[in-house]
Amino acid sequence: MTHRASCRLPKRPSALIRLAIADLKKAERTEGYRVDMNTWHDGATLGETLYDPATCITTETEAASPCVVCFAGSVMAFSLNAPQTRNTRPEDYPEDVAIALSALDKFGMGWVFIALVRMGISNRRIDKAVKAVGGGGYLEVVDYEDDPAAFKRKMLWIATKARQDRPLETMGGSALEGGEKRNSRPSLTSRRGGVTGT
Repeated sequence: MTHRASCRLPKRPSALIRLAIADLKKAERTEGYRVDMNTWHDGATLGETLYDPATCITTETEAASPCVVCFAGSVMAFSLNAPQTRNTRPEDYPEDVAIALSALDKFGMGWVFIALVRMGISNRRIDKAVKAVGGGGYLEVVDYEDDPAAFKRKMLWIATKARQDRPLETMGGSALEGGEKRNSRPSLTSRRGGVTGT
């Protein structure tokens, strides 16, 4: 199912990262949401109670659970207004939005070069941004689960270093390549079994 995005996402990586940081902060403080970088936007379940009048027994069939979001998932929840009870993935959106969400996922894992390529940034601009952030296009990023504040500081640092970026008129790459989520070691292998690339 493709959602019609209720708003457009920034095409500049620096602005996109700043938007995601703001939405991540909203997810952290909004009841009914939980942050987990190993998922996209997993909808909340509503607890259900069944009452059997014949036996006068009340049964809880399922406990309520929050909507679980990652860095990009928080953008789905707050900037793109994804329903809190629906499972949502980047491929559920128009291609340009899916590309931006996929790039956010890569930024969150420290794969700056791959994120910029997916966003269609020109080679000259990528070289400049990669040189500014260092690490040959990959940066060690503190896992959000270990230190949420350090994760957000690193994302803000990347946004600040990449602020001279410029999008191309046509978006390059495919957001649908690779849907892996962060883990303790960076991997170019998708958790869905495919190998991702640039």
